[in-house]
Amino acid sequence: MSSGSIVVFGSLNMDIVSVVSRLPRRGETVPGSEFYTTPGGKGANQAVACARLGASVQMVGRVGGDNFGRELINSLESDSIGISGIDVVNTGKTGVAMISVDDSGENTIVAVYGANMSFSSDIESRLETALADASVLLLQNEIPIHANVVASRIASALGITVIWDPAPSVDGVSELSGLSTYLTPNQIEAEALSGIEINDIDSAMKACDIILTRYDSIPVITLGEKGVVYASREKRKHVPAMDISVIDTVAAGDAFTGALAVAIAEGLKVDESIRFAVGYGALAVGKKGAQASMGSRKELDDFLKNQAAPET
Repeated sequence: MSSGSIVVFGSLNMDIVSVVSRLPRRGETVPGSEFYTTPGGKGANQAVACARLGASVQMVGRVGGDNFGRELINSLESDSIGISGIDVVNTGKTGVAMISVDDSGENTIVAVYGANMSFSSDIESRLETALADASVLLLQNEIPIHANVVASRIASALGITVIWDPAPSVDGVSELSGLSTYLTPNQIEAEALSGIEINDIDSAMKACDIILTRYDSIPVITLGEKGVVYASREKRKHVPAMDISVIDTVAAGDAFTGALAVAIAEGLKVDESIRFAVGYGALAVGKKGAQASMGSRKELDDFLKNQAAPET
């Protein structure tokens, strides 16, 4: 892998999607207008985002020995993502995510992680091989926390930047403390990490300060239409969202985190990296699907040219 390369250690799921006019209430059945399957999983989504933005990417993860697993591997290969770090568990089942998307683009997700949760003692050697020439490691919470801890320690010892997307919220997050360079929670995850309710930009900034102190990582909190807030030891800042018609919010966070990784790997400053990522996340919500919504570098460059110049 070349300089600026990215390793994604995380989940590979097949998304099973239903499109509905509105999300059902508890105990309610609603008719759907469309059904489809598409490659997903937070890890794989972020890997695809990185690859389509021009990065050299290696995926490390697990799938079952079934049709879904084969489809997911083939899909990654089609985006020129390295797959030598993917282990096929012949007796296991590939992870799946059952997603409902409504007319406004909002969604609910139930995930059954399958092989993603069955990492064994060979994790360390596979990660060391993948990380040998990497500059950024991307992590999420759809694999066991202890596996992420092992990965972070290896990466930190090698001087590699670690971006940890703490999604979904899980027990054991205290083990993250001091092990990542950046944390990229959404509003709900930031509330869980900080212990406070976020209802505006000011409270989001307070959550940033708490997370920075508690986890010794730079928090970058995504707030949907309210944009992004982040805090380092030197500064705190709010970056507004970019205008676009929302079609589907599935994987918008993955698009954001993948783009952030690419920008950091390319050596952009934090402010520039976050604007780059905000733009890519905006592009993703303007399209349907998870990996299908991940645009090209040219699309992002053209989109950013048409946005207002960032505040200095």
